[in-house]
Amino acid sequence: LGNVVEDVLFPFLRMLGLALICFGPAVACAVWLLLQQNPLAALLLLGTLGGGLLYFPMAFLAVATLDSLAAANPVVVLLSIFKAPLEYFVVLFFLFVVGAVQAAGTAILNALVTEGWTTHSMGELIILIVGNVFLSFFALYLLIVAVHMLGLIYVTKKDRLGWYKQ
Repeated sequence: LGNVVEDVLFPFLRMLGLALICFGPAVACAVWLLLQQNPLAALLLLGTLGGGLLYFPMAFLAVATLDSLAAANPVVVLLSIFKAPLEYFVVLFFLFVVGAVQAAGTAILNALVTEGWTTHSMGELIILIVGNVFLSFFALYLLIVAVHMLGLIYVTKKDRLGWYKQ
């Protein structure tokens, strides 16, 4: 780390800004749903959350590659998705699998140790700790593979995406 501000703070702020761009509308809909109990807000919440989940990986790739939050521009991101749709949806499916593995692993651990972290059995506690550690590292590995797949999209479609021409 040569410069903490440029090496740590700016990337963190870019990631925070990207999260707000992608998931801010879903958070606003969730607040509206909690305050108003409006069924329309629930539908809007599902739509904005789904849209944010579809939009985030390509926006993340653009922001990381171009090193600017301005790269999360919907024109850039949506055109990029349409220029490599098959590859992008393979990555989205893989990310879905990562989430499913995490959820299934958590459900299995909860079924094995019904009392959870308040168990009085040392064996169950060890199962819970080892299971969570393994599941966390496995999910991290799968996420690293997914980010690698995103990078491969950029490398193979660099000319079609044309991010540096803009």
